[in-house]
Amino acid sequence: MATWVGIDGYSSNDLVQTGASGDCNAGSSSYYAWWEVLPSPETTISGFTVHSGDKITATVTYSTTTHKFTMTIKDGTQSFSKTKSVSGTYRDSAECIVERDTVGGTLNHLSKFKTDSFSSCTATIGGTSGGIGSFATVSQIDMYNGSTAVALTGSLASNTSFTVTWKSYG
Repeated sequence: MATWVGIDGYSSNDLVQTGASGDCNAGSSSYYAWWEVLPSPETTISGFTVHSGDKITATVTYSTTTHKFTMTIKDGTQSFSKTKSVSGTYRDSAECIVERDTVGGTLNHLSKFKTDSFSSCTATIGGTSGGIGSFATVSQIDMYNGSTAVALTGSLASNTSFTVTWKSYG
């Protein structure tokens, strides 16, 4: 599973994102932090240790002065930041996501977790800043495999916070 924040990607193939992933393979779990600018693959952040239950702060910002994106991820005393110049982006969506990842083009089962919480989710889109729930279009994304719920997104609280709860492997 991957938990991340990003700019773009909802209605375009552009996406600048950073987050953390938890994988389970043959009963053994592993965790890592990463950043990614599509269409390039994600880059694992070397030396950034992630454990189950960590409270991670992740941000993606765009500077209208430098015309560059900065992806920052923090966990306790650890901090990582990457600034990239990315051309052709729309910068018309902000995302806070829990998803099942793909390996070699195949969608994985969603690793079992209890609940992932997002708080203080804010964005600036088209010069307007606010909580993600304060914009005209807000899309809640639940994961299903056919009619079976895989993970469900809770209600948005205070326009900035919500949870995602695991339901099945999918």
